[in-house]
Amino acid sequence: MAQYIKNANIFGRIGSNIGKGLAESIPKEVERNRMTEGLKELGGKQGLTPFEQYAGLIGIPGVADRPQIVQTGGELLKHQGIAQGFRNAGNQQDNANQQNAGNPLRNAIENKGNQNQQQTAQGLQPNPSGLVSPSATRATLEHYIPKNRDQLLQRAGDLYDQNRQLYPNPEMAFQAAVQEDAQNQAINQAQQGKRNSQIGVEDRARGQLSKLREAANVEIPDNVYQQVENDVLDKISNGEGETEATKYGQKKLDEISRQYKALDTIGNLDYMFRDTKDIKRNLRDVREPFKERGDLENLADSYISKQHLSPGKGYYLAFPPSDIKELNNELVKLPNLNTNDYVKKFPNKSFQEIENLQQKDTLEASKRLAKAMGKDGSPLAIGEELKAKGYDPSIWFDYLGKNRKSLDLSERQGRELEKPKNAFPTLNDNWLFFSSGLDKLVEQ
Repeated sequence: MAQYIKNANIFGRIGSNIGKGLAESIPKEVERNRMTEGLKELGGKQGLTPFEQYAGLIGIPGVADRPQIVQTGGELLKHQGIAQGFRNAGNQQDNANQQNAGNPLRNAIENKGNQNQQQTAQGLQPNPSGLVSPSATRATLEHYIPKNRDQLLQRAGDLYDQNRQLYPNPEMAFQAAVQEDAQNQAINQAQQGKRNSQIGVEDRARGQLSKLREAANVEIPDNVYQQVENDVLDKISNGEGETEATKYGQKKLDEISRQYKALDTIGNLDYMFRDTKDIKRNLRDVREPFKERGDLENLADSYISKQHLSPGKGYYLAFPPSDIKELNNELVKLPNLNTNDYVKKFPNKSFQEIENLQQKDTLEASKRLAKAMGKDGSPLAIGEELKAKGYDPSIWFDYLGKNRKSLDLSERQGRELEKPKNAFPTLNDNWLFFSSGLDKLVEQ
């Protein structure tokens, strides 16, 4: 301990007082610096429990001797804990949502609502049909059952253990569990009410469109009508009024119906008495809106039923291979096996041997053409091209049938393979194709 010797001299007394002040102030300054550094260090630590934070605060040199700091620090830790409790509650809800996402029934509903199903008759890709949202449907299928008292107690225990900062006592945790259960019931009921409202709007829109279809005597395939109906419902779901959306549907149905009826004006029985160029121009003009709409399969079937063309010729006209650049290039490169040049290449081979070579060449060509065809090309149309060049189309169809899965053929292409391959052309085939050939059928 420093000793202070009294000095009668005034200057001696001044020096004595300065020494005494330094002896008292320096330790206090050191203590304050240590306390400041300790508080900074504690504030930078992450992941501490409330108790660990409080213990760290008390353990800082000098803090325990200052009740005001202890009290203020405790209040700050309390408020920090409450804030963390709210954050924990949000994280718990996020985790619950993630767990719900793994529910098989839930996923099945969501997937069904988001799928773009192919139509039965042809390859249109419609919007998801209907206004009823997957969440509203899920609320009906998974009707919320209120918790009993034991379940509420168990939930309260979970809340109390998981988020002690927000629920510092069991009573608050139990009250939170009761409120949570009531909220879940209300949400489920609201979703069911939403579904009923959506169904009501959907039924009205479908009914109005159906009446307009009947009144206007609209004649279009059901799958095309379904696409228009889905477009109307999509407009309503995006905020457009029911009346405006229905009027759009009526206009669209009338437009498509006229396009289908235009096929009748082309005729079929009088082909041999008309100019083939005029017929081909009409067929080409009719095709354009069908192509824009993605409705070419229905058009091909209409060529078969209304223009009395064979399936091969009908699909050749609706899906000309020249529309696909890679496919067209492959077909252009194929040598014509009908020419004498092909036979002259094998002067010493018999007719059967040459036929076997043609079949081999057809199989090799089929492998390349299947790749170039993609999902937009028509197997029947390509078969017509192969037949015109002297290849065996049956080998082409057989190759596609055996490798349908590995080639990943579309549903429309698969349906083409199931259509009859006419051995003999129809009368209209003869008039349109034999007089001008395949390449000129779709001339511009």
